[in-house]
Amino acid sequence: MHKRTILDEALMDDNIIKADKHVKRKGGSPGVDGMEVSELFDHLRQHHDEIVNQICDRTYKPQPVLRV
Repeated sequence: MHKRTILDEALMDDNIIKADKHVKRKGGSPGVDGMEVSELFDHLRQHHDEIVNQICDRTYKPQPVLRV
């Protein structure tokens, strides 16, 4: 049996949905890519498997954080 890691927990659908709701509730701002918070969930839904695979393979390259 596979023991769940913190990474497994972070990548669970329920956690991603909670994070999306949290960012919307806090009135998040667009990132350096210009993506609006309202666009994030659809983007994650479309690219979920690809992003998760890249994270697990350690090939995911996040964009820099936008300083405010």
